[in-house]
Amino acid sequence: MEDNTKKIIAIDASTLDAWDNCKKYYELRYIKNLQKAYRERNIEYGSLEHLMLKNYYLCKMLNVSKLKWNEDFSEYELISDIPFDFSLAVESSIILAYQRSSDLQSAEVEETIHIFRGYCDKYRDENWEILVVEKPFAATLYDSELLQIIGQGICDLIVKTPIGLSVVDHKKRSKRQEENSFAHQRLMYTYVMKIPTFITNKLVFIKDPDRYMRQTDSYDLDQHREWLEEVVSLVKEMLAYEKIGYYRRNPTSCDKFGGCTFKNFCNKTPSRRELMIGRDFFESEKWDAGKQLEKEIK
Repeated sequence: MEDNTKKIIAIDASTLDAWDNCKKYYELRYIKNLQKAYRERNIEYGSLEHLMLKNYYLCKMLNVSKLKWNEDFSEYELISDIPFDFSLAVESSIILAYQRSSDLQSAEVEETIHIFRGYCDKYRDENWEILVVEKPFAATLYDSELLQIIGQGICDLIVKTPIGLSVVDHKKRSKRQEENSFAHQRLMYTYVMKIPTFITNKLVFIKDPDRYMRQTDSYDLDQHREWLEEVVSLVKEMLAYEKIGYYRRNPTSCDKFGGCTFKNFCNKTPSRRELMIGRDFFESEKWDAGKQLEKEIK
């Protein structure tokens, strides 16, 4: 009997990227919600850099020099009447890097701080008016009688520049590279925010005199329409796989992007994989932008 129950599917750019690259990775990461028992170093680097940038740009937006954060750095309160001062805001951001629990060695933390400080020095006089810092969103991308697709994510920044509004996303990179202009994140964020311009704010973790780069991409209605058609097709494909209950592996993607998190997992026999869950991997809580938005409203 045909199921006519309406499906409501929440996706983000990462789930779409995972589906494009490897169906098995998608299943393990976003259906079974498996994560490594320890955080990988490149993720640790990126998280630490994001925390400092978040604090710095919040200080700039709120016109203060210091914020007080809770234990997991998810909420803050104003504690200073001192208006934004560049040096004080940078130093207060760096203090957070020392306070945050991290698996990085002290030398690696210092290198991350060095890169952050260099970034702030380079863009000290940038002509950005900060409007939004790390704002979660959830918005309907598609809605029909049988299917609703909700796109969700977090905007690192929304800024006003001399040429208009832009969505900004910070990226930690291990090498200089041109970003894919038609990546799902850029198209989703610009579509949902109704802001045509997306700036990739790159901090490159190599010794390079030009390690700070910004790539700007703009999109029009036709490009967004084409992307939405692709998203609907991808989600319907996801539902077809879910119905069958089988997600095939893509061996050609195992070594891309520095190597797949689940490469060693997939190489093991099915019985050995079960032993790895709980030891090398754990089942994490699924991220939901809607829950975060509800928390902010309260």
